[in-house]
Amino acid sequence: MAASTSTVATPSTPPVATPGPTPQRTYVVQQGDTLNELAQRFGTTAAAIRAANGLTGDTINVGQVLVIP
Repeated sequence: MAASTSTVATPSTPPVATPGPTPQRTYVVQQGDTLNELAQRFGTTAAAIRAANGLTGDTINVGQVLVIP
């Protein structure tokens, strides 16, 4: 008698895409801009903008490039 073999198909798990690095938004400070206004415009906080840019106060300068978290 010949031996019979059977194969059981198991569903394969699809590969999970790993998210890449989040692209950073930057903003060039314009005359009249404030951290609070920029935070409101970009949906973040002034504290988060300060932290992302290594700022210790609220002073920003025209032409300064800020990372917007």
